[in-house]
Amino acid sequence: MWPGLIAALAAISLLALLVSHRSPEAGLPPPSQERVQTTGDSAKSKDSVPPVKRASREYTALRTIVPTPVAVQATDPTTGERGYEMPFLSTNRVPTSTPKTETDPVKLRVLLNSGTPSIEIEALRQLVQNGSEEAIAAALGKMLTLSVTSPSYNRYLAAFANCRSAAVAMWLTDFLGRTQIEEVRQQVLAILAALRGPEVIESLAAQLEKTADLMHAEDCAITLAKASNPAQATSLKVLLDAKESPEIQAIAAYGLASVGNAEACAVLVEKASSAEAIAVACRDALATVDSSYGQEALIQAAVNLEVPSAVRCSAVQALANQQSQRVQTVLINLGQATSDASLQETIYQALQIQSAKQNGTPPQLGSTAGNAGINGEIWF
Repeated sequence: MWPGLIAALAAISLLALLVSHRSPEAGLPPPSQERVQTTGDSAKSKDSVPPVKRASREYTALRTIVPTPVAVQATDPTTGERGYEMPFLSTNRVPTSTPKTETDPVKLRVLLNSGTPSIEIEALRQLVQNGSEEAIAAALGKMLTLSVTSPSYNRYLAAFANCRSAAVAMWLTDFLGRTQIEEVRQQVLAILAALRGPEVIESLAAQLEKTADLMHAEDCAITLAKASNPAQATSLKVLLDAKESPEIQAIAAYGLASVGNAEACAVLVEKASSAEAIAVACRDALATVDSSYGQEALIQAAVNLEVPSAVRCSAVQALANQQSQRVQTVLINLGQATSDASLQETIYQALQIQSAKQNGTPPQLGSTAGNAGINGEIWF
């Protein structure tokens, strides 16, 4: 009952937020100063306001609106009827059309509560793609009524993941610190982890500057550190370059390691090789990369004589997570070619880890099956 009620209020509040942004003369109360800072000269045009600050204004409007209570109908196990987050009788009627070709947001909002997961998921996807205020509010409301234990939950998440609204990301990260219901907290965390794009990265970083409590801080930090979408690498690099908060810099470094593609690895190698204070955290983060998309960047860092030894060791530690013959061949040859004792020991440990994962015998560094080539590789 409670998660459904909260979701209903959330959907209506978000809709009010987005509509208020479209009509700034709607007579809203003065912006709350509890969490949101002022965003500069209000006389400036909307296009002159940076996206993050613009989202802050939208969110400020949201926090000042008191939503109208909505009664949520419980599921009737005998008839299969479902409760809905929208308090209109018309939402109980399920049309016979399918959402695969439906684009009308009004009809899609009805289909969103059809009771059939495949229809609801496609309707959710279409609403997110539509991107209008009403469509996004309905999509978010639906996500907050779902159970994380549902067999279809991950499919709903995948459909909602392309939501690129900065206001939605900001609302979710702030609501994460205010909810008192563990089930709802887990729902919000799952949605935040699934969202793609820079908006969620920026909102998490903003919340880390003003967290409600220790749990809220940990939730935001862990979610940020587990970023996984390549589209978020640029935003994470911006956080890594910013020197106002070493803590957020370190979290961003682990976020880049979690993304783990070539771009993210290159950024970490560069920072880890610098004289900046964040270099140590970048080396530690680099060692945790396990994405195969960063394999070539890691190999180049490991065999590059111009890269500091500690950074090369971190790259080798990350390569231990790569179960490929190419990586194993490179490590064997590099172990023979280098005179760096620390690097040799790290290579030996990496090969041991790879062997344990493969349930085989670790290859010997003293013998090779081919001729040494360039860049630490063996050419057969």
